[in-house]
Amino acid sequence: MTGRKQKCPQATALKSRFCRLRGGLFASQDFRGAQRVRAFSQQNLRLPVRKKFGIKRKRTQVVMTIDAFRLLPGEDLYKALQGRAKQWQAAFVLSCVGSLRQASIRFADQPEATPVEGPLEILTLSGTCCPDGLHLHISVADCQGHVTGGHLKAGSIVYTTAELVIGTLSDKRFKRQRDSKTGWPELVVEDL
Repeated sequence: MTGRKQKCPQATALKSRFCRLRGGLFASQDFRGAQRVRAFSQQNLRLPVRKKFGIKRKRTQVVMTIDAFRLLPGEDLYKALQGRAKQWQAAFVLSCVGSLRQASIRFADQPEATPVEGPLEILTLSGTCCPDGLHLHISVADCQGHVTGGHLKAGSIVYTTAELVIGTLSDKRFKRQRDSKTGWPELVVEDL
């Protein structure tokens, strides 16, 4: 952060001054002279950020929606997401916490999934979901803290809970098509 302050083109009713810092943060000095550092969205500052990145959308258009839900003990994590993915044209996992009684994981460059006995804590779950299929990576830890991970497959049974937050894009469509180079169904992204 530099000592210089740059005046923002907009001023609030309190006559605050904003100066841009690194990482999209802005420092504001209100009429009392107190300094605060905040992260502001482009709507709060109404800066022409859309032009900078070449995004041609109206501000009111919804691009991403968020769905949050919980899976109960005994449910199959992969099959539950597979069932819901039929309703999602372009979705991705934002967050997942919980535990598994057992996980079914396909390790790198292996043709079949390997069962991993639990109980296991879900450390991460990430990937994409669409009606054509799922591509999900999971990492889990056992009761001694040993971590393993790979491709999540059917047979991963919830132990106590699985709390998921899923983002869906309204301006994209995800598809899976077999790639001649890899031999796997790979992601294809279409703009709507």
